[in-house]
Amino acid sequence: MPIALRHARLLDEDRHDLDGAVRALENAAARFPDARLYVRAGDLLMQADRPSRPSSAFLKAGELRPSDPAIAARIEAARAAYRRDPGQ
Repeated sequence: MPIALRHARLLDEDRHDLDGAVRALENAAARFPDARLYVRAGDLLMQADRPSRPSSAFLKAGELRPSDPAIAARIEAARAAYRRDPGQ
């Protein structure tokens, strides 16, 4: 899991490939479901102002950690961003 996070960071920060970073996190999460991978993917998408996809990433994280207040806050933030701009 730490390797997937580092790989996504390299893709996003050094290679400026947001879609590749999110794809790397989603692929890693498919092999080893971990809420941190979904949260990071959602965070990257929120930073890029793509509110429709982070919601699904945060929801997957919420399924793995249903009582985590930080994830619940991210879900609500993504939903609020989507309501403000549903065309994203």
